[in-house]
Amino acid sequence: CDPHAGNILIRRKPGGREGDFELAILDHGLYRELGDPFVRTYCNMWKSVIFQDFAGLRRAAEELGVPGMEHFIGMVVFNRPVSAGGGGVMGLS
Repeated sequence: CDPHAGNILIRRKPGGREGDFELAILDHGLYRELGDPFVRTYCNMWKSVIFQDFAGLRRAAEELGVPGMEHFIGMVVFNRPVSAGGGGVMGLS
């Protein structure tokens, strides 16, 4: 697994309408089948990161079974902490 911002690709959805995009996560090692509830929550986590929705990120962390760890998601994704306030992406400073 190699989760960092350089391994995220946002591309136009093949055969999709104008404005239809999909998120592709690259170079993440071994995989297994994931259930729909996990997939929805994981997608909501990424959506919260992209749209700078700290409350959504907190909800996703709780639903993923790691309540209170939303600050560490930023460390994994951006290699720096996130906060509920401040400017930039998810309050990065």
